[in-house]
Amino acid sequence: MTGPGPATALRAALDREISGAVRLRRELHAGAELSGAEHRTAARVAAALGAADAPVIAGTGRIVRVGPPSGPCIAIRAELDALPVAEQTGVPWASATGAMHACGHDVHLAALAALGRAARGVAQAAGLPVALLAVLQPREEGYPSGARDIAASAEFAAQQPGAVLGVHLQHQVPPGTVAAPAGTVNASTDDFEIRVEGTGGHAGYPHLAADPVPVLCQVVLALQQIASRRIDPTHAVAVSVGALQAGQAPNVIPESATARGTLRALDPDDRPVLRQALREIVEHTCRAHGCRGIVTIDEGEPALANSEPLAEASWPLLREAGFVVDTSFRSCGADDFSYYSRYAPILMLFVGAGGSVTLHHPRFLPPDGAVGQVASVMLAGYLAALSLLLSPGPAPLSPGPTPLSPGRPRYPPGRPRHKVCIGYLYSWCYAYGMTTHDAAGRDASSSQDESGSSTGVTIGEALYGLVTLAVRNGPREISLTAASTLSTLDRTGARRLTDLAMIEGVTQPSMSVLVTGLERAGLAERRPDPADKRVVLVALTPAGADYIRARRQAGAATFADLIDKLPGDETAALAAAVPALNRLRELDSDRRSAAADRPPARSSG
Repeated sequence: MTGPGPATALRAALDREISGAVRLRRELHAGAELSGAEHRTAARVAAALGAADAPVIAGTGRIVRVGPPSGPCIAIRAELDALPVAEQTGVPWASATGAMHACGHDVHLAALAALGRAARGVAQAAGLPVALLAVLQPREEGYPSGARDIAASAEFAAQQPGAVLGVHLQHQVPPGTVAAPAGTVNASTDDFEIRVEGTGGHAGYPHLAADPVPVLCQVVLALQQIASRRIDPTHAVAVSVGALQAGQAPNVIPESATARGTLRALDPDDRPVLRQALREIVEHTCRAHGCRGIVTIDEGEPALANSEPLAEASWPLLREAGFVVDTSFRSCGADDFSYYSRYAPILMLFVGAGGSVTLHHPRFLPPDGAVGQVASVMLAGYLAALSLLLSPGPAPLSPGPTPLSPGRPRYPPGRPRHKVCIGYLYSWCYAYGMTTHDAAGRDASSSQDESGSSTGVTIGEALYGLVTLAVRNGPREISLTAASTLSTLDRTGARRLTDLAMIEGVTQPSMSVLVTGLERAGLAERRPDPADKRVVLVALTPAGADYIRARRQAGAATFADLIDKLPGDETAALAAAVPALNRLRELDSDRRSAAADRPPARSSG
């Protein structure tokens, strides 16, 4: 089913599911469970989705696929966990478990169940063009992050997510409005602990002690200068201290004092600046007062950056559903939903809850009508992703324009590096302008691939390398996680062969299309990597290797030449990826031109 058919059918089916979803919402609210203990909640929602036997993932989570059993899918996340809050709403269905859905997760879950049930009915009656994957995620409010665990799992990768959507109620957005901005919408977050160690003693003889309490107070006050004096004033950051602890008696100077807080940044470049400034202030303030400062920083989730194409595609659909669209909302809140952007384009939509009661408050209770609103927004997001995945145009789905904080590019531990086919990756990325190729900016080893050939290749040769999966370099396998988009390479700072050798990238839709076409033609097959279950390998079959060699010997020099002898359907499937791949080069060309036109920076007062 394509065109307006899926939208019309899904909207009608969704309307029929809302009343049941409201009852489910109340049931989930009454039985709220804390992070890591969401067993009953996950089982109940999976059963509502018609998949009571859905496999467990990330401890207590579930993933439920609706629609075509193979090929790409559009994933929609809803959170299972509640908060350790004593509810004060007074409704008959208030939680009595000691936990409370004070962040709207009960609404999100019920809405996703309604949409999943509607999609299942449409799939059975007329078919869905792209599967919907309901992601029931644990531990959004707790540690370790459920999103990080699910996103990095082999089970999630096997579903081939072409996009991941999230919808969240937001008290700062007016009712009837949906915030759907492109780019960064939530901050990165790092929790910190400061421990000031002094010398204890009698409160009446402070000159004989080194009192850590006033030192810690000086530190906390000095931290407030980070945002105003260490960060560009046009950038949003937050440095907040939420807990202080010292001593037990009023007449005793304690040995130590402790503060705990959080660092938030919308711009990934500001994240390391905040960390360094924190350490410097603690160290020098403590030394100035004869104390010792110890800083511990626990790295949290990266900034949440919406895919620009996904966000823009959602706007007309949201308006059609009757919502006012806000494209400017940003906040220094954080959500581990950002981890999914490492593996697929993401879109987080905020549904206005309004009112004076904030999220996480013991009286936060969205009306039952919020279930239908959230479900409608989820449907709009699904249709937006669907329109892009099925579009014949050149613009691909790619991660959002604002990069995430990468740290150093990582490589799966224990995995032989040759399996990522270094020479092939470098040739392909260079040919698409995804990395530099100047003598001053690369390793000496990067001038040759593993076979000893020069890596300065043509576009056609690079596309040939993409399909052949680096047969020329010896190994016949290429990790899907090594196929990175332009944005991924930019944010990891990959500029040399040794950088590319360590990339954990993402599976972009165009790569999935290529692999699917090869599978249908009997030229390749997928299998899990025995060395690392998070990695999916694509191996050429003997027939595939013979076909590639034959086409190569016949003079195939471009992608089109390579596939022109495949059966019709497979040729079309592979050719469908060409515009997306070409678009990557166009985007990079535009970026390079913009950089060349930008005037040099000048120093000023």
